[in-house]
Amino acid sequence: MLVIVPTGLLSNWSRELKKWAADDLTFQVFHGNSKNLLANARPKEAPNWICPRCEEPNNAGRAACNNCGAPKPPGVLGAAAGAGAARTAAAPKAAGKGKRGRALNQEQSANIMLTSYGTFRTSAQHLMKAQTFAGIILDEAQNIKNHGTQVARLVKQMADCCGTVRVALSGTPVENSLADLHSCFEFILPGYLANSKSEFTKEFAKPLAAAARKQDPVPEVADKQRLLQRLIQPFVMRRLKSDKNIAADLPDKVEQNHDCELSPMQETFYKALQEKGQRDAEGAQGIERRGQVLAMLHALRKVCNHPACLDPEKYPQGTEQIPKSSDIEASGKCAKLHELLQSIIAAEEKVLIFSTYLATISLLKGQIEENFNSKVKTIVGEMAADQRQEAVDAFQNDPAVSVLILSLQAGGVGLNLTAATHVIHFDRCYNPAKEAQATDRAHRIGQTRTVFVHRLITKGTFEERLHDIMVAKQKLSDLTITGGEGWIADLNNDELRELFELSGERADGPTVKRRKRAEAQDHDGRAGRAGMNAMDVDGVSHQVDFSWCIGGYGQRCQCEWPMKRSSDKARMTAHVSGLHSGAPHSQVMTPEPKS
Repeated sequence: MLVIVPTGLLSNWSRELKKWAADDLTFQVFHGNSKNLLANARPKEAPNWICPRCEEPNNAGRAACNNCGAPKPPGVLGAAAGAGAARTAAAPKAAGKGKRGRALNQEQSANIMLTSYGTFRTSAQHLMKAQTFAGIILDEAQNIKNHGTQVARLVKQMADCCGTVRVALSGTPVENSLADLHSCFEFILPGYLANSKSEFTKEFAKPLAAAARKQDPVPEVADKQRLLQRLIQPFVMRRLKSDKNIAADLPDKVEQNHDCELSPMQETFYKALQEKGQRDAEGAQGIERRGQVLAMLHALRKVCNHPACLDPEKYPQGTEQIPKSSDIEASGKCAKLHELLQSIIAAEEKVLIFSTYLATISLLKGQIEENFNSKVKTIVGEMAADQRQEAVDAFQNDPAVSVLILSLQAGGVGLNLTAATHVIHFDRCYNPAKEAQATDRAHRIGQTRTVFVHRLITKGTFEERLHDIMVAKQKLSDLTITGGEGWIADLNNDELRELFELSGERADGPTVKRRKRAEAQDHDGRAGRAGMNAMDVDGVSHQVDFSWCIGGYGQRCQCEWPMKRSSDKARMTAHVSGLHSGAPHSQVMTPEPKS
């Protein structure tokens, strides 16, 4: 069996295989300097063939019967192919002669070959020739979500060369669009959901995405959603931690948002960068405009973290005071973070801190080590697998290591970090599914204590307004399909200014106008109204608290609509799944209750 996992999870998989596998189930890691083939996975030589005329056996390499001269029947492996396969298995070529190159010539016998996506990508062609497997298991299968990436294509090619066992493990099989789900199914059952990506997009992805942006629910879209649900249901096994049959003893998760004030320096930087970014965006079009908007977004995110996280060339003109990374009071978030850490470390508890930017991770590490008598470990993408595992082991087992700072991309999936009882999201991810996965590094099976989740949000900035949108989207379903930050670049100039202006909501802003119109309407609780106070999962009604929700345009609603039928929820979520969303994840992945 071939098992492909992210690099950072190789050590974890190795450890779990040793812990749970039977004595007769062995594995070999195929990565780095240990890229050895499996002797028991070599392609078999072509079998002898029986002459249909005289029924005499012949060697696989013969093109005609040795007894009567009859030609070999079509479909039987030819001489060149058979000999080539044997030679490939006996004398495998080196995977490459670069700095990672090492001949794959030390063959061993094992039941499982464990490798990373990166190593597989560079060695796939060789493995296809030199090894055969009963099947493939993908961990964090969202790594093949993009049809066009090299690793996605190679995984699917390798699957065609293996047995019929194909397993895709993922907490978020749909991250950006329904095309992610289609790509995953092209690995599991090629051609099952549609004959091509374009056909799937036409039949499912586009209609669901279009309906989500409309104010009125579309019954036809709900039908398509249920059809897709029925198609995938036989092949999906979904397990939720909320199911007490799965995690009966899982402790509670307490979530809290912390408002952070901008420091005077942050406020100066924010205003200058927002005004410049707005001017640049208004003076550009097309791709150039998108680039200007996203550049402004990232600059403002860094300023909200700490002014020192901003690249010096991006400092506003006339900047006299250069921010110092050690200056905690220069950032409202850093001041709040240190306030939280004082109580956490004093209680001898451990904490995970997630951030999107490497500059922020480096800055926080320096500040915490300087101000607290605690060792700080980090996990970022540039670290090798053994370095990541060393950081995990130290955090899990060393009482002196209280803080682990992780990049969301490198540390947000797969890791088991149950030593932590606190999770701090220093800056926000615009995909609620990814943020939830990061939180689950601590709140997972094996955790015995309550986990406290802290989100730091800078008041009066775009962070506060984006948080409201994310909350509304996430409460409508467990995980909402979202296009990340890309939708921000599609906003018009007025909407951009309203979103990013430091002063908060403008009285004449479009969202405020829409909200006033919405508040003036007489809500009667019918379909098309948002702000329900109950939600069903698999037909069971659950009470939830909706402070407000958006119907594709950010309007606030205070009506009540208990959805007690799956069809009701499907229609409503097609309407209120959020700005530029395709369809709610749970509506696709969770089957309807049987009648």
